[in-house]
Amino acid sequence: MLTSILSHFGFANCIVDFFSNYLVGRSTQYSWNLFLSGACDADVGVGQGSALSPILSALYIAPLICIFEHRAQALNLNTCILSFVDDGLLISQGKTYNKTLPELYSSYRVVTDLMVTFGLVMEHDKSEIFHFSRAHNDSNLELDLSDMGAPTLKPKTYWRYLGFYFDQCLFFKEHVWYYSTKALSTVKAMGMLGNSSRGLLPLQKCLLYCSCVVPIATYGFRLWFFAGAPIKAQMSLLAAMQRKAALWILGAFCTSPTGRIEALAGLIPIHLHLKKLVKQSCLRAATLPSQHALMSLLSDKHSKGAPPHPQSLAILNDTQCACLKGSLLDTEASLLNLTECFDPLHAEATLGCRLLDSFPDRISFHPCNRSSLRDCKTHLQSLDHLCLEASSSPSTLVVVTDASVIPSRCMQAVSAAHIWNLGQQILSSKAPAGRTTASDAELFAIRLGIFFLFINLLHAAQSQSMADYLQQVAYSFRGLRGQKPPL
Repeated sequence: MLTSILSHFGFANCIVDFFSNYLVGRSTQYSWNLFLSGACDADVGVGQGSALSPILSALYIAPLICIFEHRAQALNLNTCILSFVDDGLLISQGKTYNKTLPELYSSYRVVTDLMVTFGLVMEHDKSEIFHFSRAHNDSNLELDLSDMGAPTLKPKTYWRYLGFYFDQCLFFKEHVWYYSTKALSTVKAMGMLGNSSRGLLPLQKCLLYCSCVVPIATYGFRLWFFAGAPIKAQMSLLAAMQRKAALWILGAFCTSPTGRIEALAGLIPIHLHLKKLVKQSCLRAATLPSQHALMSLLSDKHSKGAPPHPQSLAILNDTQCACLKGSLLDTEASLLNLTECFDPLHAEATLGCRLLDSFPDRISFHPCNRSSLRDCKTHLQSLDHLCLEASSSPSTLVVVTDASVIPSRCMQAVSAAHIWNLGQQILSSKAPAGRTTASDAELFAIRLGIFFLFINLLHAAQSQSMADYLQQVAYSFRGLRGQKPPL
C-alpha cells in the first residue's frame, strides 16, 4: 500500500524501490565482549521512533483523509477530520445533539471502514467523545458504538488532546491550573539548588526559572489569552506561581510586595510577558509559507493565495467577524500593522542556489588551530600576505571586523569594523551589540562593516549621477549572478 501511494504521489522510482525493500529480509546480530549471537530477523519495517515514521505516516494517511472528505460530502455529513500522526479527530458542529451525534456515528463508521481497507487498525478502546456547549444544564449525551465493536463513549468533564486540557465551555481553567501547578511544583523542587545563603546565585536562579519553568507555565497560552477573553482567574494562578519563583530567587520574606520582588529579580510581570509572546507569535505568521494550515484561516489580504477554509475569515462578513473572539483575530490585527515582506521559500535560500553554492571560488575560509603555535604563525602569515595583496590595489577595500564580549553580564558586548584602502585606515566604527553571545556580536560586526562599506561607496560616487551610483551598488551587491538586478 505504501509503495502504491508513493507511486501515485509522483515520487521517483528509486525512492519507491528503496522503501519497498527497506528493512525487508534483513537480519542482525548482537555482540557482548567475546560473545556473538546468531542471526535474528529484523523485518520490522519503520519503527515508531524512526525519523521517517511521521513523514511516511502523513503520506500514508493523506489519501485516507481525502477519500473520507469525498464520502462525507456524498453522504451530506458536515464533519471535518484532523490528524496528528496516529491521533485522529472528528469534528461536527450543530445547534442540537440530534444533528451532531448521528453525523459523528456515520463518520466514525466511514473512517473505520477506510482504515480496514488501508490495512490499519482502529483502536476502539482509545476512542473518546467530548461535547462543547455553554448551555445551562446540558445533558451531555453518550454515543453508542457497540454495533461496530466499540464501547459506548461517555463524555468526560475535561478532555486532554495533544497536551491541551479542554473544558466544556472553553474557558481553559483546567489547562491553566494544570500547567501552573506543574510549574509551581518545579519551582518548589528548585529550592534544593540554593537559598539566600548558599547555592546558586540570584542571576543563575533567574536564568533557570526563565529557561525551565516559564515554558511550562505558558504552554498553549494562545488558547485562552487573547483580546476580550475572561482571564482574571487564569492570570491569578500564573501570578502566584511567579511570585513564588521571585521569592526563591531573592530569598525575600513572604510578605514582600509582588511587584518589587519581581523587579529586583529581573522578571517581567507575567501578563506583560504573555503579551510579548503573543506579539511574537502573531508576527511569525507573516513568515509562514502559503501551504501552512494557518494561511487558509486568514483573510484574503494575508492568506498568500491559500484556498480559504470553510471557517475562514475571508468567508465571514463584517458582522460575523465583529462577534468573534480568539487568537486568530489578534493575528489578523497584528498583520495589518506589519510593513515588512517575507518570503520563506525564496529561490536564493534553497539548496544549490545559496551564495556559497553559487560562488564557492569567491568565498574562502581560513581555519586556525589555536592550540598549535606553528599553525597560528602560519595562519597569521597567510592573512598578512592576503591583506597586503588586497591593499596594493586602489580599487579594493579591506573590511576588518571583530567583537568583544565582556564576561560580566551587567555590561553589553561591543562590535567594531575598520575599512582600509592602500594600507591606510579610512573609516572606523564601533557600536554596542547588547547582552548577547560572541557569535551574534561578531555577526553584527560583519553587518556593521558591510553597512559602512556602502556608505564609503556613496561618498566615492558623489561625482556620478544617482542613477549611475544605484546601478553600481546593485551590481556590486546583488549582480554576482550575472543578471541585471532591478533598481
